[in-house]
Amino acid sequence: MGGGLIKRKTSNKHWGLSKQAKVLSQLSKLVEKGYTLSQALSFIAFQLSAKQRSDVDACLMAMRQGESLHSCLLKLKFHRDVLSYLYFAEQHGDLHFALKESSHMLSEKIKNKKRFQKLVQYPLLLLSFILGILFILSTVLLPHFQSLYKTMGHEQSPFLLIFMSTMSYFPHALLGISGTLLLIGGLYLISTKKLAPVKKMNILMKIPFMKQFTKLFNSYFFAVHTSNLLKGGLSIYECLSLFQLQQHYPFFREEAKLFTTELAAGKSLNQILQTRPYYQKDLAEVVVHGQKNGDLAKELYDYSLYMVERMEEWVFHILKYVQPITFAFIGIVILLMYMSVMMPMLEIMSSL
Repeated sequence: MGGGLIKRKTSNKHWGLSKQAKVLSQLSKLVEKGYTLSQALSFIAFQLSAKQRSDVDACLMAMRQGESLHSCLLKLKFHRDVLSYLYFAEQHGDLHFALKESSHMLSEKIKNKKRFQKLVQYPLLLLSFILGILFILSTVLLPHFQSLYKTMGHEQSPFLLIFMSTMSYFPHALLGISGTLLLIGGLYLISTKKLAPVKKMNILMKIPFMKQFTKLFNSYFFAVHTSNLLKGGLSIYECLSLFQLQQHYPFFREEAKLFTTELAAGKSLNQILQTRPYYQKDLAEVVVHGQKNGDLAKELYDYSLYMVERMEEWVFHILKYVQPITFAFIGIVILLMYMSVMMPMLEIMSSL
């Protein structure tokens, strides 16, 4: 009902991550103050651009005809983390919590992205400049040195001959390597597109630096959404049934099917989690502790916050190596440039 009011192909260019985070944060605050969702959206619409206001008006019209906020934002191509939060919240969960948490998660993504850009933008600019100079050296200066050697009738030493030949091919080799990596990345995306979700996850688990982050994210996702649903009065079995119906993370849909089968066979949730390699080992321990204390929902939520901290630490750990590695590579390139200019000159001078 109301499906034609917002076209599924609507572009996301008017709803960047920062705008999504801001709108969700405003919605969260207004809902907390007692506004209904429709009232909050109408109020926020006054502050938006004409295109965004048109999208919100279409959402309001669709919601009056029975569509959910999740359905409307899905058609507006909102981030899938936002959509997963709203999906679970609308299934006996806490909408205010979903709006607040999804806004916070998007804000953290934006912050980390800006931090990464700040770390690499200067080194990459410097590296591009130096590679440009190196390309000029290899295509203009080095051929002149070789011509000068021929004119003088002086024979190059074997080491210098190998070095200058290597330097003349260096920029082309670098471009070739970059192109090959891009090609491999493209082929990987194409080849894994039709793979089963679990097979895709297994590939991620085999990448050393991604394995830890993948397990942290999976543990976070399961803990935070299960917690929210348990707070709404659902049982573990009902929570898993809703996981099977969501469309935003196919891996968790498949996992929920397996979990449901295992539960029906008599296994406990913590026993199932212990056998799955895609989660942190302590998630199963948290489940046991929470069930023992009779407050699993609260403990899973607190655990999800701990997972967020761990993911942020992982990001910072990776970022702190980006700049030193980039500058080390730049230093090597500068040294090669210096040697490519000075070594021929020194050899020519020594032959006079």
